[in-house]
Amino acid sequence: MNSGKIKISKLKAARRQLETAIRIYFDDGDPVSIHTLAAASLEILKSLDKQGPNTGTIFDDVKQRINPEFHKQFEIALKSPQNFFKHADRDAEKVLEFNLDLPEIFLWEAALKYGELAQEMTLELAAYKGWFTIQNPGVIKKEFRKQYAIPELGNLFGPNQRAEFFENFARVVAKQKLPKKPA
Repeated sequence: MNSGKIKISKLKAARRQLETAIRIYFDDGDPVSIHTLAAASLEILKSLDKQGPNTGTIFDDVKQRINPEFHKQFEIALKSPQNFFKHADRDAEKVLEFNLDLPEIFLWEAALKYGELAQEMTLELAAYKGWFTIQNPGVIKKEFRKQYAIPELGNLFGPNQRAEFFENFARVVAKQKLPKKPA
């Protein structure tokens, strides 16, 4: 048993949940766990945004970054699965048809919101932004695709090559000597 204590801020808790979700994602891990961690992180970040810079709602942030035909899909994605995964008091027998694209959307928005609030980028967050951009070129507006692009990796990795992408991304970052993950 690991005895002791740590002091952790809400922002650091959100980062840790998000980085863990991204690592599980790149390891092709459980999508329910990924979604649950990403949703928890996003809830913290959304509350911090309202109490701090108040840059707008999550919906407003996303609507600025994605093409309009994807707005409604994103709004629906934010609402139901996270409650299903954490509560069973009223619907113990219910079965959810879970869209496996939802964790990716939550990871995307949480990574963007964390970067905005913390004004920092970690390896995991940068990798995920690059991956999502490469895998979804029609979703992200052109002016934002350039911001998240990874020229050294181009479009070398298909949807089933997450682990390989992350490994190569980490190598590129190490060569460029980008800032390491904050404490």
